[in-house]
Amino acid sequence: KRRIFSTYVYILEELGHEDALSQLYEEIYLESKRFCKEYARRLIDDSNDDRAIEVVEDGIRAFRSARTLRWLAADPYKDRDMDEYRATLKQLFLDHTEWTAHDDLKSVCDDQEWQSIYEEFERRFNRDDRKDLVALYVHRDDLEKAFVELKENADLSSVRQYRDPVAPTAPVEYFELYRELLVPFAADNTGRRHYRDIADHLEEMQELVPEARFEEFVDFLKDNHSNRPAFLDELEKAGF
Repeated sequence: KRRIFSTYVYILEELGHEDALSQLYEEIYLESKRFCKEYARRLIDDSNDDRAIEVVEDGIRAFRSARTLRWLAADPYKDRDMDEYRATLKQLFLDHTEWTAHDDLKSVCDDQEWQSIYEEFERRFNRDDRKDLVALYVHRDDLEKAFVELKENADLSSVRQYRDPVAPTAPVEYFELYRELLVPFAADNTGRRHYRDIADHLEEMQELVPEARFEEFVDFLKDNHSNRPAFLDELEKAGF
């Protein structure tokens, strides 16, 4: 059915039958998210923002993952209903971690209102996704809180991801956190791909502490895995 509707849309567009095309979209826009987006954009282009908002709201209720539809509603809401505009940006951030929505929302809130919303974000991410909580702190440049959160819920990928912004707050302590995670990771598996991953992590750690402290850790790894020639070979290739 969607293929047939798509064919109708294409033919009417090619023929330039704008009224018939609008009528078709009115009848089919809830058949798929694509039709809904296309119709909403068409309405916005025609300056029919009121109907565009209705179409988008219908689509948000009907379809999963309504990120694009919410973004379509944002500008018309901004011109007509600031409360709905804020609510739309808030949902875009909470549901899809859209940082542009976060920043746009902050720009239209006073300090007291923004603090209340920010605390709500903290509570939600603390409950649902601690990695997003780290990202929230980093985005706000609250790096000490980000480091605390990393330590409490540490994994190698996050520690590596946030090394550049967060490690300067306490580089030696960050190195120790990295070390604590890398030791069991190094022992967990074998194979050259795994060993190259270890070498990549070592490159991330190298600048955090004085050379002697870093070399001590590398020597520890080599001694611990001296029975793995491929491991030693990959470290040598990486310059360790």
